Amino acid sequence: MRQDIWDTFIGKEVEWSLPFANGSVSQGQAEVYFNSAPFDEGMVAGIVSLAEYPWLKSLRVGEVIRVRGRICRVEALMIHLDNVELTKSTE
Repeated sequence: MRQDIWDTFIGKEVEWSLPFANGSVSQGQAEVYFNSAPFDEGMVAGIVSLAEYPWLKSLRVGEVIRVRGRICRVEALMIHLDNVELTKSTE
């Protein structure tokens, strides 16, 4: 996809149920990664406060999480979100 097309998505509010893929913690912030689809190589990434989501410490790969946020950057295989909110999914 061309950059000018990607840029049309910047600022869009999204809400998806996504399987957790990976994460890391630094200075109380958790950088979290989700698979964008079961058979897709793309990822969705965001940063949240670990204090707001202490259950992230026990989250397992593949566990489905409801992810809300605003698209702030789009790359070839990655969508970056800001204003991220996470909810354990009931799906």
